[in-house]
Amino acid sequence: MSIIGLQLYSIRSEMEKDFFGSLEKVKQAGYDAVEFAGFYGHSAEELKSALASIGLTPYSAHIELHKGDLAEIAKFTGELGLKYVIAPWAPCDTLEACRASNAAFKAAAPIFAAEGITIGYHNHWTEFVKYNGRYALDILMDGVDGVYQIDIGWVAKAGVDVLEYICELGDKVGPIHAKDLNADYVTRDPEDVNVTIGEGVLDIKAIVEQLRAAGTLSRGLIVEQEAFTVPMFEALAHNARALKEMVG
Repeated sequence: MSIIGLQLYSIRSEMEKDFFGSLEKVKQAGYDAVEFAGFYGHSAEELKSALASIGLTPYSAHIELHKGDLAEIAKFTGELGLKYVIAPWAPCDTLEACRASNAAFKAAAPIFAAEGITIGYHNHWTEFVKYNGRYALDILMDGVDGVYQIDIGWVAKAGVDVLEYICELGDKVGPIHAKDLNADYVTRDPEDVNVTIGEGVLDIKAIVEQLRAAGTLSRGLIVEQEAFTVPMFEALAHNARALKEMVG
């Protein structure tokens, strides 16, 4: 069984207008869980209660882990019942920046582990620059007690073979970000990925099977879509259906 979740950044424009109503639409679109991109001023208790009423699992959140009061953040996310807290970004534009971010992640991991939470890092395409022959992403995560939240769309955008990279990582892969890419994604603005899953150029079924073989599929598939050419929740419902068919 694999969690099918939605990264709420996908619907940020709707969340700003109607936070809880948007969560109800996420459930109606076929999702099991949500990954937060901000809490919009709501308490952990309020969020947990609302999600339980709607029938969604508070599963993960994107929160910067290289700064801030991590003890307070860990307490909040622990009360919310999250399983993962994922850094959506950290400085990595030099080797020294990568090493500093790596040290911050190593320090953060036990703080969140005390609340029953695993930390991780979500890649874009920029973390695939190499320093001393190694991807910045691998330097960021070197020795960290956490997981890689592989965004398969951005790995492909970086020109890296997604299947090969996921295979190399093995059980280090956490809940992945599932997104498909337009055929002309190489020339597109990175924030203009609007194709729905199964209608783009990535072999997501093969990626699902690789995760299954590695024993990491149960950690979840989190949909993130950057832009839409059809009504938002129509596209998101399609994504949920497509992934559930692949997972079986």
